[in-house]
Amino acid sequence: MMVSLRFLFLVTLALEWRYARSDCVMYGYCHSTGDLHQQCVYEGPPKLLTNSTGLELLKKYCPSYYNETGDTTTCCNADQLINGIQHQVQAMSAVFKRCPSCLQNLITMACSSTCNPKQSEYIQLREVQLNEETYERYATSIDLYLSSNFMDGAFKSCSNVIIPALGKKALDATCGSYTATDCTSERWFRFLGDTSQNPAAPFTINFKRMEKPFLNFIPFDAKTYRCNESFNDETDACSCVDCLDSCPVDHNYSTVDYSFYIGKVDGLGLISLLIFLVILVAFLIVRFRSTIRKRRYSNGIVNIQQNIVNNTERIETSFMNKLSDKSEATLTKWFYYCGKAAAKRPTLVLALSSWAIAVCTYGILHLEVTSDPIKIWAAPDSRSRIEKDYFEERFGPFFRTEQIFLKPINLPKIGHNTSGGFIEFGPAFNKDFLLSAFQLQKKIYDIPDLQELCFAPLSNENRAEKISQCAVMSIWGYFNNDIDLFNKTSTDKNGFTTNYLDKIHKCLRSSTSTDCMAPYGGNVDPAIAVGKFLHIGNEAYEQAQAIVITFLLNNYISGDKLKSAIEWEKKFVSVVKNWIKTDMPDYMDIAFNSEMSIEHEISAESTAEATTIVMSYLLMFVYVSLTLGSYRSIKTLLVDSKIFLGMGGILLVLSSISSAVGIFGYLHVNTSLLTMEVIPFLILAVGVDNMFLLVTTVMKNEVRYKDIVECIAQSVSEVGPSILLTTLSEAACFGIGTIVDMPAVRTFSVYAFTAILINFLLQMTAFIAFLAIHLRRIKNNRLDLFFCVKIKDESNDRNNSSLIQDVLRKFIAPLLLHPIVNSVLFLIFIGVFFVNMAFIPHIEPGLEQKLSMSKDSEVYKYFVFMEEILSIGPPVFFVLKPGLNLSEEKDQNLICGSLNCNKDSLNTQIFAASTESKITRIRTPASSWLDDYFDWATTDGCCMVYKNGTFCPHNSDTKDCVACNMTTNRDNMRPGAGSFRSFLPYFLKDRPDAACAKGGRAYSAAVNYEVDMEGVPTIQDTYFMSYHTSLKTSKDYYSALRLAREVAENITSMLNEGRKDHKIEVFPYR
Repeated sequence: MMVSLRFLFLVTLALEWRYARSDCVMYGYCHSTGDLHQQCVYEGPPKLLTNSTGLELLKKYCPSYYNETGDTTTCCNADQLINGIQHQVQAMSAVFKRCPSCLQNLITMACSSTCNPKQSEYIQLREVQLNEETYERYATSIDLYLSSNFMDGAFKSCSNVIIPALGKKALDATCGSYTATDCTSERWFRFLGDTSQNPAAPFTINFKRMEKPFLNFIPFDAKTYRCNESFNDETDACSCVDCLDSCPVDHNYSTVDYSFYIGKVDGLGLISLLIFLVILVAFLIVRFRSTIRKRRYSNGIVNIQQNIVNNTERIETSFMNKLSDKSEATLTKWFYYCGKAAAKRPTLVLALSSWAIAVCTYGILHLEVTSDPIKIWAAPDSRSRIEKDYFEERFGPFFRTEQIFLKPINLPKIGHNTSGGFIEFGPAFNKDFLLSAFQLQKKIYDIPDLQELCFAPLSNENRAEKISQCAVMSIWGYFNNDIDLFNKTSTDKNGFTTNYLDKIHKCLRSSTSTDCMAPYGGNVDPAIAVGKFLHIGNEAYEQAQAIVITFLLNNYISGDKLKSAIEWEKKFVSVVKNWIKTDMPDYMDIAFNSEMSIEHEISAESTAEATTIVMSYLLMFVYVSLTLGSYRSIKTLLVDSKIFLGMGGILLVLSSISSAVGIFGYLHVNTSLLTMEVIPFLILAVGVDNMFLLVTTVMKNEVRYKDIVECIAQSVSEVGPSILLTTLSEAACFGIGTIVDMPAVRTFSVYAFTAILINFLLQMTAFIAFLAIHLRRIKNNRLDLFFCVKIKDESNDRNNSSLIQDVLRKFIAPLLLHPIVNSVLFLIFIGVFFVNMAFIPHIEPGLEQKLSMSKDSEVYKYFVFMEEILSIGPPVFFVLKPGLNLSEEKDQNLICGSLNCNKDSLNTQIFAASTESKITRIRTPASSWLDDYFDWATTDGCCMVYKNGTFCPHNSDTKDCVACNMTTNRDNMRPGAGSFRSFLPYFLKDRPDAACAKGGRAYSAAVNYEVDMEGVPTIQDTYFMSYHTSLKTSKDYYSALRLAREVAENITSMLNEGRKDHKIEVFPYR
């Protein structure tokens, strides 16, 4: 046994010695798989490299292996350098070129695995195959030993590089099934060498961490460069956007907090409590002393009080404002004559009033009513409206969104065993649940005209050439909307079953992978496709409890296209509603919304409120008719009733509303149905109030003044000034509301102001006329409503008080005047006042959007689901107005976020804001077309033209395409000024793919340019898009807008620093 062990040891030692003596492990190519080449097995010394092209590439990419003074021997030939290293560098540059230090570390690794003359020190062959045509062996799997310093250093240098088009980190797309958040150096290198995940890997490379030499293997330990340092004198460090270590000091963003604390107690609450206690104690002391004095010196106190009253009267008389006296007397006199005139000639007054009402009401035919939420809530001259109009004028309106939330009901979580371990999925990934969602999605796809209307960012002119090009954000995009691919199962090399869950897990973690791209050619962000998954500091997409399907349509300001889109949305709503009724399974719940749904719901609710208004007026009519009456007996019931008077009063209230609306119809002042819902109730309350005052005063004066005209005139003179004062106070309140910019508030205030004044005028004229007719009818014992019928006078004794008045006089008033009761009420009032004062700072301004909808509407349910499910906020566009010459490097540095850009550039500031998303509410870095244009223009094979100089797609199969004659700046990182302008339209037409990931077709709507007489474009307006974090409450929305404006103002200040000729402006729009 001992001999056998020694023999095995010697054999092993001999094998290791054989590897140690062989400097190369592989050399040249012996096999190809598509565009990927596998290296030949070669265990021998490095060979001499003599090919001039190969030497030039070796010196460019792998200078440490190039011998400046003598012969260069390597483990690679020219073919490997041209078709291997060069292609690998191009592929890596497409993603990591923005950070030269990171890219250089990756190039170092590529050179070490291909050309290093000492490969055998850290590379071990694992699997080889035989080329059956040439009978040469080639490597299909190797182990490559790396030191921790190299692995961790390379990984850290690349860990924050972003992909501008997606607003995501590059690691999100280059770490297999892991996101940038949970990617580690081991996972990253595993992806880079895994042919099943990395389409650019020519064969399997098992990167293995080795701390120190073991047997004959020495870990590869080349120097790595940190992202905030340059690797030579000709390059700069990575920018802040791609390297957090390069970022300046964090920006302090403002916060708004009106609360303050005394210790740990709410300050205003404590102050309110102390003031209330002081008032309470003072009140109790005064009350107690007053009671004691009353008991002891009742007679003396009465005399003293009488003297005080007399002295007070003399003082008041002597100091009375004479002008006030005269004004009061004038008003009393005016109301007396007004009441007398109306009571004396009621028929004429009613005739004139009806004509005036008819003329005013006719204006309703010219009334313009809007249900557009933007026109209702945003003033035309408000900042948000101006910015919206500017954006839509320059870039077109934001696309229309049709969205469906699908939530499983009582479905369990799903467990799935994989080679990587056990994975638990949320109930939203139940297979039957997803298949049901697919059936609904398919029905929506089948709605006619979708292809004509949908948003297709990667098609020509944003118009879909086929329906698959429509941008649909759905988890089914990961399966290319192919149900067979969804149902496909297999067994991996470890014996585990792979199915749709494995695909979902991969795509949720790396949605930018080539095999996860949606049919329209772009990425489906998992934060949009699934919902209700977020936890603090963790985006566990696979734990989602809901999925989201979003269809995007092109939007238009007006015209037939807009009408077609609205008609399609009506069909969309109908299809979804019908599917819910007929096909939705019991284990599913759905909420949906279309772009037109909110506006439609506002109109529908306002129409439904008409019934409520009618019922309210009928009930108020019954209430007024019954409570104003004083009845002698059953026989005189129809004589004493006030149905005619109540009907007249209610009619006048309606007339005041219709007249006010008609007047503004003539003036073309737009209103909303929301305004028309509220005003009838408001004017009804005010009008009925005044009616009670007039009627009860007349009833009280009937005994004193037998003449009806005189009775009414005296009564009007008594309460007229009070009614006038009340009317002016109410009108003034609404008059103040007209100062507010918000259209909904302003129009409501204007309409209410006018209606209140008209109501007052009608009550001082027409209602008095009704009252005069009513009193004459009673005096002549004629029946209410049936004036021609007269009955025998049963009794001249009449009770001038109604039942309610009797109850108030006999029960309510004595109770309220009781000393204990009024003291308690006083203290309750004061207490409630200070409680409200304490809570004022905690009242959040704004209107929760779901509160504007009825709870039984689909939109309300959608808002509830959105708060619960949606885990990403709306996009925010940082719009850059004209003024910069972006073909010049100096102005480019103010905007871009990549290499050599200013540390306070536009994109850098937005990126910095996204790193503090809990404060700024900005979730992602901006999608920067400028940075992607730099990479596209300087990446070989991306910019292509036909021989006549016109644009040619980079992936065109025609042989007539040649590379653009692109000039670059001094460090070859950007196009020159002339090339920048000339080839910009080509960039905006080129569709991205794996060969050229930076094609700018998706940016075509983000850049406005004008073409001069020579056909050269000049950029005018442009925008850079980011996303907000999930916004749920009204406060979230206006806080996010406020912080976005703060970021934009900082950028604007930076752009205009030292600028005197003209000002540049940046503003956020969402």
